Amino acid sequence: MKKIYFTIILIFIINYSEAQRTQFITSSRDTLKNIELIKNKSNVNQLTLIIRGEETTYSASEIHSFSSNDLTIYSIEVDSKYVLVKPIITGYLSLYESIDKKAKDRRAYVKFPDRITEVNYNQINQILENSVKNYTTLQSQYRESKVNDFYSLANKISLINHFTDPNRYVVVKYKRPNEIYIGGGLNINFSNIEVDDDGQRPSSNNLRPTISLLNQFSKYLSWQIGFQMIQLDAQTDDYDLSLEGIALPINLRINLSTLSYRPYINLGLRPFITSNSSITTPPFVKSIDDRAIGVFGGAGLSRKIGGNQLNLELNYHFNTSLTSSDADIGSESKIDFSSFNINLYYLLKL
Repeated sequence: MKKIYFTIILIFIINYSEAQRTQFITSSRDTLKNIELIKNKSNVNQLTLIIRGEETTYSASEIHSFSSNDLTIYSIEVDSKYVLVKPIITGYLSLYESIDKKAKDRRAYVKFPDRITEVNYNQINQILENSVKNYTTLQSQYRESKVNDFYSLANKISLINHFTDPNRYVVVKYKRPNEIYIGGGLNINFSNIEVDDDGQRPSSNNLRPTISLLNQFSKYLSWQIGFQMIQLDAQTDDYDLSLEGIALPINLRINLSTLSYRPYINLGLRPFITSNSSITTPPFVKSIDDRAIGVFGGAGLSRKIGGNQLNLELNYHFNTSLTSSDADIGSESKIDFSSFNINLYYLLKL
């Protein structure tokens, strides 16, 4: 029993000490401690706190700062409006990001010695060149690429601070974390089938659901795996083919842009697993291999919607070969099929 009491007391002490390290300072410099932040009710314009057991909301203009064990928030004035931000870099130039995860895009703010400005990535390179002393020398010395997203901006500001005062600031490299997306949509196949080299014949076209998982591991590269249901049917005077199964396309996506509209290229493999598949060449019915693998390539366009993606892509799947056989008569048929498909799917960021 004493051990239980001791554990309860220890948990209370830990929670109390964590609460004591939480501090909220108002714009009038009043300091409040032993408070709790309600994150899902807080955004770039306000913080909702539990103070002495009561829920209270403060607007950005009423806040100086909030700090806890793992989070620091400042209120800054930008174009005569107050917004709540998290500090990423502090120094000669400082970088902040919006705390509002529901914002359409990740908003960034740069604090120059004389002003704070919201980042427009179409203009920020020119602003840095006009605002930083000896910027041209820095560019030629370090051969840094232009700023086009949040991480390249963080790297550039870290470099500027070090260039301005190398004894005070060190260069820190900021890497893009992996972004995981999952979602689904529809795909339509336009397929051609060839049996025993008798010439390609179109199969029935069909609209099927598709599921996709995407991992963006760099600014321009992602890997993607999908799940697609496939059904192909073809008939001639010589045979009646029914091919059903699932395709598991695995590909590398190469982004050609980092803007809201992103064209991209797909290169990958497509394993194919059959089920309920057969080819009839009267009077015989032959079974078909249960698996095969093919290659594909294509292109698409992705549109960012909030933190999510809407994708439209066109892919061509090169010849995939299967073999059918009949054990009783020892005969085989070679089946080649290729397809052109259109995919429309929506991905949610996890």
